[in-house]
Amino acid sequence: MPNERFDCTAMASIGGTSVTRMAFRDGLLPWGALASLAIAVLAAGAATMEPARPSDESAQIRQPRTGAQPYRDNERVIVEPDGSRIFLARWAIGSCENMVRLRIPLEHVPIAGAAPFGANYPDPNYQQPFMTTVGFDAMLWDMRPVVRNRRLPREEGIQLIHGLIESIFFGSKIRNEDEQLRSTAENRLRFLHWNSYRQKYNFGIVRKPDRFGLRRIGAAHELGDRTPVGLKDLYYAGDEPQTSDDFMLCTDDAVPDDPPPGKFANPGCEHWFALPELSATVEITYRRRNLAEWREIRRRVTALLQSWKPAD
Repeated sequence: MPNERFDCTAMASIGGTSVTRMAFRDGLLPWGALASLAIAVLAAGAATMEPARPSDESAQIRQPRTGAQPYRDNERVIVEPDGSRIFLARWAIGSCENMVRLRIPLEHVPIAGAAPFGANYPDPNYQQPFMTTVGFDAMLWDMRPVVRNRRLPREEGIQLIHGLIESIFFGSKIRNEDEQLRSTAENRLRFLHWNSYRQKYNFGIVRKPDRFGLRRIGAAHELGDRTPVGLKDLYYAGDEPQTSDDFMLCTDDAVPDDPPPGKFANPGCEHWFALPELSATVEITYRRRNLAEWREIRRRVTALLQSWKPAD
């Protein structure tokens, strides 16, 4: 399919949607908490669309009409001959004049967000020009989709990954993946200092021993088994967080991976890196017990996301 073109200079932003980070507990996704948000809930919403003919993308084109539903109309879902459903997401690569269609298995995509549209945008449907954020999830280590509406047993829940692809055309005027990643690192570094637990106890931020080929800074404390899950360490694969290709915020390592009876804790990590192939940065969330394999996790996530991009 030829790339689509769109003049983004006409986009006087008046609104839009964004992906909300999904909290999780023992592998159960809190779908009810998303009901009041202005987002496109794809897995549930696909059934409201007209039936799609297998692999016939042209059948998805609709004529302008009144009473449009802009978030529903921003994407297309097609059905392949084998019955699998594919989410077609318009995505800008390089510039907002270069649109491609990502082909994402619908089972991987719980929610997605659209770019803002302008008051003078000519489409009478107010159809969004392109997606700027896509949430996804998968299971380690084969990256298969997560089975919906099922509580995962603990041995499966600890292999769950949530992710967010954030386009360089989302949210700010930054139009470079490395700059967007650096801005995120600066924000995470500020978060480390502003952490409410650190401020409550007046802990200093110190350099901690390296782990898994990563440098680490975090709060100096002696809380032991009283350490809260909300106290974080910042890991980074470089000289400084702001110049690192990978960085992570993880639960302080004084919190055990397997809590004692009667206590609940799921120590986790948020991991950021740039993905120039999609003009985006990526955030993934996984259990801290998997941090030792951070390079392999990044490799597998990158391969999954790149598989959704059309061939050049």
